[in-house]
Amino acid sequence: MKNAFRIILSLVSFLLAGLFIQAKDADGPAAQVKGGDIQRCIQTMPQVIRDLKQVGTSYENIQDPASIQALMTSKKAQAVLQKYNWEQAEFTRKLTAIVAGYALVRMETELASLPEDQRAMVKAMLSGQMAHMFAVHDSDLALIKRHSAALKKFFDKQ
Repeated sequence: MKNAFRIILSLVSFLLAGLFIQAKDADGPAAQVKGGDIQRCIQTMPQVIRDLKQVGTSYENIQDPASIQALMTSKKAQAVLQKYNWEQAEFTRKLTAIVAGYALVRMETELASLPEDQRAMVKAMLSGQMAHMFAVHDSDLALIKRHSAALKKFFDKQ
């Protein structure tokens, strides 16, 4: 499962692109996560990753978003997602929001431990050029914060 975390991070490039597409220009991103989605993701991701690895040995080494998109839209990957009752677009939207939101929660926690000058520098970066990478709807972020302990346990296992 050690490679699973790397796989999830590799997917994030593709998934973040999906979130950007979903984002409304002036209003920010649309809400993507509903009650139960986070637990569903935590419960199904290990099996989805395991089965996607079986799609091809090159799966673990995919780095560029175009290759990830090609894999995720392939018939074999679609079949894997359907096996766990996910539809590709839904899976992309929800996983993107969960991963981006959890990354934001973790960063907030880490920021609290930094000296004030470093905290200000990182906050400036996050609110500037990198803001789009962590654009998560407030309701999604609230759900992610409520499930942060379960998400931490999940990601730490990976």
